[in-house]
Amino acid sequence: MLSRIRPLPARLLAWRRLVRRLRREYRAAHGMRLRIFRPRRYTEKIQWRKAFDHDPRYPALLDKVAVRQHVSARVGDDLLVPVQWVGRRPGRIPFEDLVAPYVLKSTHASGQVVIVDGTGEPDESALRRTARRWLKVDHGRKGGEWGYSRVRPRLVVESRVGGDEPPLERRVFVFGGKAHVVNTVTVENGQIRNAAFHDLDWNRISWWFSREPLPGDWPRPALLDRMVAAAEAVAADLEHARVDFFDHGDQIWIGEITLYSWSGMSKFHPPGADEELGAAWTIDRPLRRALSSIVRRDPVGAPDRT
Repeated sequence: MLSRIRPLPARLLAWRRLVRRLRREYRAAHGMRLRIFRPRRYTEKIQWRKAFDHDPRYPALLDKVAVRQHVSARVGDDLLVPVQWVGRRPGRIPFEDLVAPYVLKSTHASGQVVIVDGTGEPDESALRRTARRWLKVDHGRKGGEWGYSRVRPRLVVESRVGGDEPPLERRVFVFGGKAHVVNTVTVENGQIRNAAFHDLDWNRISWWFSREPLPGDWPRPALLDRMVAAAEAVAADLEHARVDFFDHGDQIWIGEITLYSWSGMSKFHPPGADEELGAAWTIDRPLRRALSSIVRRDPVGAPDRT
């Protein structure tokens, strides 16, 4: 974490390097210019948030343990995934006391997850080595995502909810306190697969990215109304958040709150999807707020001077 603010000249040069980095990465991902100071597309607004939106609430919302307090205060404890252990030292993970199936995660990054299904003895040494590697990752700097740079690296073990059959994941996109679309996610051959998008009336939307959506019908979730209400309550006072649920049919749990979906680097098909999601997200005075951050704060994720 940054402890001192650079002098203004050095700070401006660092901001210039960060903006250049984001523009370069965005063009490589999307094949078009990034309008970071006046963003319109959803993926552009993610870049704006990564760089300039230093909302002090974000670190606690991104921390996979600290966010539980926020969820509990907004919707109660019933939607929280049970936790078996939290700590900072991989050597102290109490494998002998953990009840499988469970999920080992880091609290400060995205994608650092190992599922232990209980079908055999876990390789404790390998899991501890993996956890040590996770703790060394500065996810905020790596992804240019400011909020993660203020999350203290820790480990958490959660019970895997849903029994033997992994639950579906439903990602509810909330803008200005109102849910807009739901993205259903499955696991296919051990890999996450974005299966389908639906509106709140559960009409299928022909959106996809990376891989074409899975065919077939996706029945309306039995607890869709509760899911939407919970997502709106959790994200009520945010310009935008994605609230991720595990859906087991007759029970739902909130997995996490996502503020930088896919780091804004996944390419939507058709392109109008990116435009529509962007139109749903109102950023108040983006240019003024960006300039305020540049003048007053250090950037996160600026490449080193070469």
